[in-house]
Amino acid sequence: MDQLLTELFALQGFARDSALQALIDEVEERYGTQALDDDALADLSAAGDPYAEACARRERDPLS
Repeated sequence: MDQLLTELFALQGFARDSALQALIDEVEERYGTQALDDDALADLSAAGDPYAEACARRERDPLS
């Protein structure tokens, strides 16, 4: 299913199917999606923040 959706969205870039575009618009409206700018992307990390646990532990016990 994921492969099918990926291919449909890729096809939309070339074919411009109105029914598929209506579906894309509906989903984007429902979930409030928006493109992220470069500044917002710089703050993201798929693996998480490796220092988050260390900072939280330091706040609880500054001597650790």
